[in-house]
Amino acid sequence: DEFVETDKFWLKKDGDLYLLKNRKNLMQALKDKKKEIRQFMRQNNIVRIDNSEDLSRIIAYYERLND
Repeated sequence: DEFVETDKFWLKKDGDLYLLKNRKNLMQALKDKKKEIRQFMRQNNIVRIDNSEDLSRIIAYYERLND
């Protein structure tokens, strides 16, 4: 038997939960700032959202946009 450890990232926004499996899911969850998020990801060479560090940076940026 073999165990495979995986991380799943969830985002709670406006009372809704989003499972962030890929970039498409992230863009759907943050669609009100989609253009800005895409630009941020390009500028910071973030291609995938499979690590918590990059995802945290994206969410922090999104929150700054909404301040």
